[in-house]
Formats: sequence, C-alpha cells, structure tokens
Amino acid sequence: MKTSVKQFAKELDRLCRKEIPLNKAFDMLENTANNCMDLIVINVMRDSYNELLLEESGA
Repeated sequence: MKTSVKQFAKELDRLCRKEIPLNKAFDMLENTANNCMDLIVINVMRDSYNELLLEESGA
C-alpha cells in the first residue's frame, strides 16, 4: 500500500503541474484504479486533502 500512496502522489503532482485542478486529478486517478484497494487509497487521500482545506479555512 505504501507504494500505491507514493505512486498516486507522484501522479497527482504530475497532473497538477499540467494545471489540472486537484479535485479533477483525484477523479482521474479513480478512473484508472485497478482494484478496490486503489480506490480506497485514492479516496483517503482525497478526504485528507479536503480536511486540510477545512482546517485552513477555519471551519
């Protein structure tokens, strides 16, 4: 799973460098998931990102 997280993080970085919004990048990753565990990892990453946004907004 650790490898999956690193792999997805690298792919998110690559997509963001192409100026693709992060939420859309997460959707794109979901569409390329090979199995249920990949979907779980991607969605945990997405949820963590959204939690960070909430904390930064002061909510």
